[in-house]
Amino acid sequence: MRLKYAAIIVGLITVLSACKGRHHSEDTPTYKVGGMVSQLSASKSLVLLNNGGDATKVSANGAFSFPTVVEPGSAYKVTIGTQPAGMTCRVENPSGSAAANVINVGVTCYKNPAFVYVANLNSKSVSAYKIDATTGKLTFGGDFPTGERPNSVKADPTGKFVYVVFDNDKVWSYKIDPHTGDLVFVDEIQTGSGPDSTEIDQELKAGPMEVDPTGKFVYIGNSKGKTVSAYQIGPTGALTLAGIVHTGKGRYSIAVDRTATYAYVANQEDAAVWVYKIDATNGALTSGRSFSVDKIPSSVTIDPTGRFIFVVSADEGSVSTYKIDAATGDLANQKTASSIDSHSPGVVDPTGRFFYFLKDDRTVSSYEIVAVTGALSFKGNYTAGLYPTSMVVDSTGKFAYVLNFAGSVSAYTINDNSGELAPVGPNVNTTSTYSPISIAIAPLQ
Repeated sequence: MRLKYAAIIVGLITVLSACKGRHHSEDTPTYKVGGMVSQLSASKSLVLLNNGGDATKVSANGAFSFPTVVEPGSAYKVTIGTQPAGMTCRVENPSGSAAANVINVGVTCYKNPAFVYVANLNSKSVSAYKIDATTGKLTFGGDFPTGERPNSVKADPTGKFVYVVFDNDKVWSYKIDPHTGDLVFVDEIQTGSGPDSTEIDQELKAGPMEVDPTGKFVYIGNSKGKTVSAYQIGPTGALTLAGIVHTGKGRYSIAVDRTATYAYVANQEDAAVWVYKIDATNGALTSGRSFSVDKIPSSVTIDPTGRFIFVVSADEGSVSTYKIDAATGDLANQKTASSIDSHSPGVVDPTGRFFYFLKDDRTVSSYEIVAVTGALSFKGNYTAGLYPTSMVVDSTGKFAYVLNFAGSVSAYTINDNSGELAPVGPNVNTTSTYSPISIAIAPLQ
């Protein structure tokens, strides 16, 4: 009998202990780990991992969360398990310790690069090159005829169209063959009043044309008329004028933020940067406001994360960094100045961590962007070709290409952690020498 009661008591203790455990578990909070996915193309999907497991497939833009919850103080680390076909996704705010539901992990996807295009100023052509998606190596695809003296080439971010500006104030639109990269002529327009032409003795810089990051609008500066023309991109790639705004004097540089909400125009003679609101429907510019800068601006560049605007003064060899007011797009009073040994506009990588400048001594200089202030910290120099004149970085941040005016393209892979450039084999010769003036990258469609 005593043994029977002892067994009953042991059983009760076991049950109570189990109940206590369940009660404790119910009282202990648990948190979800998740965030937002953006720019994932339709019909594409990716797999996300938390701490190397808990694989979660995401097939649409918007909020996501992992099915397994975590306890307070638990470490989490979100990584990409499987990339979408033809795309590369990056994770922002990937790790930390859970103190509440985690909702600030950002996953942004970019189309892999497909083709490089080079405008040849004196040979009346645009050259096409196919990009090896693994190595970044270029393979020549052909020359396509243009009008007289093409001085700037841009590709839209959807990878469907290419636009070329000429010294004779015209803009040509082309459609890209998604398989070969061949260019098919679409349309020709006359710009408002003479896009800023590029003569051989005028620093070898392309005219001020910008395609907005959403692929809906094109902006062209007209130095002679002191205006900027806004165009809407149609279904075929043809451009329709949306409006013309007056701006300051001198050569222009145009930049558009990644959401196509604001456009920035730097004017040399006025030593000012104009900020315009972009009409979301047709791309027209409105509500222009001028901000004086303390050095003569030669170009303006926007941090892809939307934190800073960089005003480069080629004459001074300096960069002034201004914080952007997120509510208005205005340049905030806080400014950081950095010295650079370069006279080029510069290119920011898509993560907003590295800034690259071209130098006359056949080199590319890299700088790290300080996250808090936007100041530039020198990292290193890398060899380019003779007379480097234009540079682009693909939207995934994997490859960079430098156009050398003497007749070649230098290709590099970019170290994701340090921003260091590693050459991809020897330079690729262009089909003309002392003629290549502008370079652009088109992603996969």
